[in-house]
Amino acid sequence: MDRKAPKLLVVVGDRIDPLLAEYALKVAVRLDLAIIVLFVDEDSGGRGAGQGREAVEHFEAVVEGEAAEFSARALKMAVKVTTVVDVDDRASAIAQLRKQEPEIRFILADDENDKERGTADRPYPRLTVIRPT
Repeated sequence: MDRKAPKLLVVVGDRIDPLLAEYALKVAVRLDLAIIVLFVDEDSGGRGAGQGREAVEHFEAVVEGEAAEFSARALKMAVKVTTVVDVDDRASAIAQLRKQEPEIRFILADDENDKERGTADRPYPRLTVIRPT
């Protein structure tokens, strides 16, 4: 990706919620951002010993389809998309990607805390703004 272009990081599990996808694309178009979609499989606990290769392959297959569908929608709107797959915990995956991609200016994700509190009925997912360093 273009290292100078500001980016929107979209954090998902194995599926991209349609509302999240729509909102991410609208934000990217309006603010002229490239998108990085981070698929995180926290359930696999990493690729270490004891993890079934079948589970990892299944996750990658699901992600591939989701990524292709989202990328096709983004292409129609002239939005550049890169996908990243990580099997670490969500916070670690985000931190690592932010180190690799300092151009990330926004993070868009469904807030797990809202789901736990039962307040996940907001009209849009939570958008976090990152100050440039």
